[in-house]
Amino acid sequence: MSERRPAPLTHHDILRLGAPVVRRGWRVDLAESDRTAGSIAFLPSEPDPALKVGLRVDFHGRSGPKLVRTAAHADGAVAAYLVERGSLEAMLEALGSLPAAAQFRSTDQGVIADDFSLRLDREASPRLIGCCGRIGGLVLSLDAKTIMGEPMTLHIRPVDPERKPSLPDDLLAVLGPRWRPLIDHRGGWNCELKAPGKDPRRSIVARERFAQAMTHVDAVLASPPPRFHGAFLGARWRSFVRRSSIIWVPLLIVGSLPLIDWLFLTERQLHPLFQMSPPIIFAFLMLIWWRDMPRFEVPPLPRPVPDDAWQPGEP
Repeated sequence: MSERRPAPLTHHDILRLGAPVVRRGWRVDLAESDRTAGSIAFLPSEPDPALKVGLRVDFHGRSGPKLVRTAAHADGAVAAYLVERGSLEAMLEALGSLPAAAQFRSTDQGVIADDFSLRLDREASPRLIGCCGRIGGLVLSLDAKTIMGEPMTLHIRPVDPERKPSLPDDLLAVLGPRWRPLIDHRGGWNCELKAPGKDPRRSIVARERFAQAMTHVDAVLASPPPRFHGAFLGARWRSFVRRSSIIWVPLLIVGSLPLIDWLFLTERQLHPLFQMSPPIIFAFLMLIWWRDMPRFEVPPLPRPVPDDAWQPGEP
C-alpha cells in the first residue's frame, strides 16, 4: 500500500504555520513557496545590504519541521544553515543564535562560506558540514558530512574545465600526515583530510585546515610550477615515504625474519615469543591502520613540476 502524501498547504495553512516565523522578523515569500511539498519560503523584513538571505521551512518532513537558511555574499559565495529535530520555536531560537554574517570569513584569498547543521535532539551547538571558497580559476569545497572519526573530503574543481591546470598529486600532502594525495576525479581532484572525531573540536579544526589549504594553494599557484619542487622537496619525500609505507613496512617485517633467527636461535630452536612476532606485528599494524589504511600503490618519486602545469597568478 502506497504511503499517503500530505495535502498541499492552503492559504490559511501558510498564515497559521508561518505566524511564529513572521513574529521573528520574517515575511512570507509566496512566489518561492511550494504548497504541494509543504515548504514555505521567507524573506527578512529588514534585508541586510551585504547579504541576500532567505529562509525555507519544510512542514511535511517525517521528523517534523525543518529550517534551512541560505545567505549569498556579494562575491557569489553561498552559505547554508540547517536546523531540525525540534519544535518550531526552538529551531527559530537556534537559528538566531548563529547570524548569517558569521558564516562568512574574509581572507587574503577571498571569502570562505561555512555551512552548518544542528539537530536539536542530540547536538548542543552547530556542526560544520561544509566550506567553500574560490582561488582564481579553482573552487575549493570541503565535505564535512562524514561519520565522526572518518576523513573529510576536500574537492578542487576548475571553474572552466577547458583550462584545468596539472596539479601535482602531493599538492596538499606536503602540508603533513593529515592530508592525503590528490585523486583525479570527474574533471577535478579529491583529497581526504583527517580531523578530530568529535565536535566542537572537529568543526574548529576543519575550518582551520580549509583556510590553510586556501592559503597554500593560492601561494603555490602564484609561483612558477618548478618552484614547488624546490620549496617543498623535504615535505614531498616525507609524503612519498608515508604513501609507500603499506609496501615497505610488510617487506621490512618479512625481511627481518632471517635476522631474528640468527640473533635468537638457541639450541636449534627459536623462542616461541619470537616465532609469533611476525603475526603480532602485522596485527599491530592493522590496529593502527584500521581507520586510515594507506592506498595500495607504488607512488611516483617526487620530480620537478613541468613549466606549463599552470600559469602563475592566472585568474
